[in-house]
Amino acid sequence: MHKFVIQYCAIALVLLSLPAVSYSQSSYKIEIGAELSKENQNTSDNKNTLLSAQIFFDEVTIGSHPYAEAAFLEQTSSIGIGYSNFDITSNAFDFSGDQIIFGVDYVLPDSLIILQGGITSADGDYKNGLKGGFDADGIFIGIGKYITENSAITIRYLQLDGDANFVPSIKITSKLTEIGVDYKIVEELRDGAAFKFEASFTSSDMDMDTTSETNTIIEFSGDYYQNQSISIGASLEINSGDDKGSEGKTFGLNLGMFLTPVFAIAVEFNQFMADNTSVDDSDEVVLVGAVRF
Repeated sequence: MHKFVIQYCAIALVLLSLPAVSYSQSSYKIEIGAELSKENQNTSDNKNTLLSAQIFFDEVTIGSHPYAEAAFLEQTSSIGIGYSNFDITSNAFDFSGDQIIFGVDYVLPDSLIILQGGITSADGDYKNGLKGGFDADGIFIGIGKYITENSAITIRYLQLDGDANFVPSIKITSKLTEIGVDYKIVEELRDGAAFKFEASFTSSDMDMDTTSETNTIIEFSGDYYQNQSISIGASLEINSGDDKGSEGKTFGLNLGMFLTPVFAIAVEFNQFMADNTSVDDSDEVVLVGAVRF
């Protein structure tokens, strides 16, 4: 139970610290985004809301790039701040929490070395079956380099330390540590069309009092940009290791579209298929909206 809460915090911290997905017009410097997600299992429902603001150090020029990849292709630096609210409703307990995230993505102009960092603080409450509180603090560090003007590789480290205190006098201490490597390439074709491919490898360690679990996560994703405005993509995540509740494969489909030059929406569908019969499969829907100026 406590393990799932701290994993939610890790997802939000990584998302905000990575380079922004940018949205359209000739140039922009600020992006405001909102993301709503809902995951359904037989025994639980998980909901998450993420609000974020991204401020770029310099104007991002769109040119002929796909709108969603302009910041990456222009090697643009930014800072971001986000607020996340997450709710877990299950047969055993309910949980509601809040999280603040601050992230930096800086590209050294001459060497094109990428420096990333982020910090987060979260707290929440258990109820309806469990009674208690939760708090966690975390850091994210990444270093990488543009291999070419349209491809980059990054090594990252994440650590989240959490405490859950339950009535009458039970305390659970946890530490989540992740080390990973990410690769991304955007191959521009013509007339605004492009193809994006991403791959990542993560080693995740969860320590909780007297137990320790290590899992390996491999992810692949590809997106085709029909033009500057519209994209469709698919993803695959393979999770294996000691944490049997997380072992399995997650398949994803996504569609992104610019309704106006300053406003975009996207929808993503993910299906988790558990490797173990004692673990529920799950379905997730993610809705994203962004405006920039």
